[in-house]
Amino acid sequence: MNNPNRDFTCVQERLQQFFEDIDNHELLSSLLSPSDLQNFIQQGIAKMLASHLQKERDFYLKQNPNDRANGYAPTRTFHFKTMPINIDRPRSRDGFYPNILPKYGRHLSTDYQQLLSNILLEARSFKSALATMKHLNMGYSESELEELLVTLDDEAKKFHHRPLDSDWFFLYADAKVIDLKDDHDTIKKAVHFLVIGVDTQAHKHVLCSSIFFGNEVLDCWKKVIQNLLERGLRRVLLLVTDDFPGLSKIITSLLPHTDHQLCTVHMLRNAKRHLPQHLFEDFVQAWRDMLNASDFDSAKKRFVDLLDKMKPHAPHFAKHLLERNNQLLAFFNYPRALHKHLYSTNLPEGINNLIENLHRNSGGHFHSQREVSIKMKLLIDRLYSSKWKKPNPTFKSKIFDLTLLFKKRFETAY
Repeated sequence: MNNPNRDFTCVQERLQQFFEDIDNHELLSSLLSPSDLQNFIQQGIAKMLASHLQKERDFYLKQNPNDRANGYAPTRTFHFKTMPINIDRPRSRDGFYPNILPKYGRHLSTDYQQLLSNILLEARSFKSALATMKHLNMGYSESELEELLVTLDDEAKKFHHRPLDSDWFFLYADAKVIDLKDDHDTIKKAVHFLVIGVDTQAHKHVLCSSIFFGNEVLDCWKKVIQNLLERGLRRVLLLVTDDFPGLSKIITSLLPHTDHQLCTVHMLRNAKRHLPQHLFEDFVQAWRDMLNASDFDSAKKRFVDLLDKMKPHAPHFAKHLLERNNQLLAFFNYPRALHKHLYSTNLPEGINNLIENLHRNSGGHFHSQREVSIKMKLLIDRLYSSKWKKPNPTFKSKIFDLTLLFKKRFETAY
């Protein structure tokens, strides 16, 4: 028997590819209208569903020749995220019911919800998405589009301002420069601050996604950390960041019992700029060897010895690293199995790389803060439903050890 769910997935994939092909077409992408997304999705998905449901009943009747088609059930309203969609369900005399529709619920399958997310997330802009969809010659409603976007924006705001648990094992923070239109439709530089946390059950969470116009400055970093505290965060074992001037003092002031780890990947990149090639290669090899040190004190001694050798060739760079050796080696205070997960900002940078893809797809700049907020929330939803659905196995394997460290530090500190 043919598999209707597999056929549905194929239809969805082909439709998504169709959207992408049109959106990438220079002429079609220029035919933009700011009024059509919601109504298109309602009518387009309703038609796609109707076609699929009809085909699924045809498959069913071929496999059940004693049954007969029996028209359609009364129109029923399902919800695709927050958007109502009217569906006429095909029936049979013996009770055929489509596999992809929930019998008692009023919400469409996650496959269709994912389709909507993909359309909004990967379009050049919401305006561009409208143009792509308008090409299919369907009716549109500007008011319904606005209602959908307002709802999604409201969901994003609630998520980014939600109360936080007080206790976290690890935080990772990174800043990304983007181009963003302001309220006067002028493209300006802005900085997107992203904070990811690992909770005490080894789950990953986005804790903060904030945008500030202008350059990356210390005051913005302070506001980001204060925002986390205002929302309930209190105790963190380790915070991983890049080496931004003055940030370590802010962390010590606001989170006095939290270790601060500087990204060692950035340290190695800086070493390549400051050292001659042969010395850089020696530095990298010595650093790799040092990763096998048995504890923090042993690693620190070897690191200081390495910097002493670098001093004659790059005195300012060696001094810079020596002043930060405690922050560069903080990860040695944690279980060895976790080291490679703790000495860099790779986790938030990976998310920021996805944001960079959205940035490029948007034509090199985002068209509004609301667009960034909605797309970021859709991106987070995708992570929570896939890679982050389960706890990280490496962190999970060390929950007992981390809990002991947590209790020892904070029960003594408070």
